[in-house]
Amino acid sequence: MTDIKIAEAQVNAQIDTTYNEDCDPAKTYERMASPDMAFYNAVRATKEDNTRQHVYDDILEAHTGNAFFVKAGQVIRFEQRPSLHNGRTQIIDVQMITPDLEQWRITSTPQH
Repeated sequence: MTDIKIAEAQVNAQIDTTYNEDCDPAKTYERMASPDMAFYNAVRATKEDNTRQHVYDDILEAHTGNAFFVKAGQVIRFEQRPSLHNGRTQIIDVQMITPDLEQWRITSTPQH
């Protein structure tokens, strides 16, 4: 047996290849994220009981973007339509920001 084969056998003997959910990054994230199912069920119910209210539509051209203000309790939905652009699915980059709304609060009367 060559030195490489001996080293390979030693490494393989030391590595435990059994699945361990505690080391799975996807499972770890899933446990930490734990979605608010009551919220999502309430959102789904607005469609079923016809109380959902449409607020805004926008179509973004390729290589463009837009900003959307979504209030607490509102839902934003992204829909891709491959048939509109060569039958290919585009990438949606999303950045969620919680603004500091204190900057918009009026604290005093402006002086003239």
